[in-house]
Amino acid sequence: MELLLFRFDQWVKLYNCSEVRVDEVPLGERRQMANGTVMLFLFFLFEFLYLPCLIAIWKHRQHSCYQFLFFIGLTDILMLPIQGLVSGIYSLFGVVFCANPPFNFVIASFGAALFAAQTSANFFLALDRLIETISPRLGKVLFADGRAWRWTMASSALGLYYFCMVKPALFSPTYGNWFMNPYQDYASVAVDLKDYISPFAVYYDAFLSFGFPAIYLLFVVFFLRKQEMKKNIQQKQPTTIVVSTHSLFKKITNKNKNCSSGGDYAKIVFVQVAAINGINVATFVLYTVMQHLPMSKSLIVVGFYFNYLMFGIPPIVYLFVNRTIRNECRAMAKKLVKF
Repeated sequence: MELLLFRFDQWVKLYNCSEVRVDEVPLGERRQMANGTVMLFLFFLFEFLYLPCLIAIWKHRQHSCYQFLFFIGLTDILMLPIQGLVSGIYSLFGVVFCANPPFNFVIASFGAALFAAQTSANFFLALDRLIETISPRLGKVLFADGRAWRWTMASSALGLYYFCMVKPALFSPTYGNWFMNPYQDYASVAVDLKDYISPFAVYYDAFLSFGFPAIYLLFVVFFLRKQEMKKNIQQKQPTTIVVSTHSLFKKITNKNKNCSSGGDYAKIVFVQVAAINGINVATFVLYTVMQHLPMSKSLIVVGFYFNYLMFGIPPIVYLFVNRTIRNECRAMAKKLVKF
């Protein structure tokens, strides 16, 4: 946005579409009816599922993990209209960037900001879980008593930086994904991608592709080690284990309620980590490769849906795995039916 607002001459050189006629690519090639329909269907589905989950998360905001989950959910709900609604409409009607460059640039900048805020908050959530597993005392110092909100302020600041300073990816209906090249639909227009890709964004994408999963891997390793230690203690002290296990379980369910969701903690942790983190990593890798190397259209579309699921899959994971959120949503549904 800084380029559009304060260096308009430079913005015009990069995004003015003077070498492009919109109808140079036939409308039939730009319109992707089936793909656009699926995008719109998933948009309404994800939003419908996410809103009650977000309300349920808010009710447990006294816990640090829920503060992160609420912030992440809020960014997801704001991102879905861009990733799902805009992409779906543009796919149905074959709307390219050059149909309205300033408007599309602003929308894309909002998308870039929400992407940065969401992914950084996910990283802080992973850090919260890791530190809580290694050292609960340090976890209290860094994240307890509302301190998690301060970390989300850092995510908001990163999102603001992306909005102002980072050139955004723009939607290409022909390929069904978002590209840094604004003329991706038009093979006749040659560009130097270095003019459109911010160095900071390259480093951040690399960090997300490798640093983000590394944090979760460490979390899994320490978590398994901790569970094994508890199991060994239980086997060595069979007469006192009933009391200690009960107090441990009570401590977990009261203090970390629904980071663990109050049920089978191991199952909840691993399913949520595998589903959400796996999709995130696949998205980061595919998106980064797609910007620099040739890729088939089918794989590009697959990359789009990985990106889409990154923002839309959390409520489905919560409803299947997280007992507390599921019960809260069930109670809300019953109240609506009675009303």
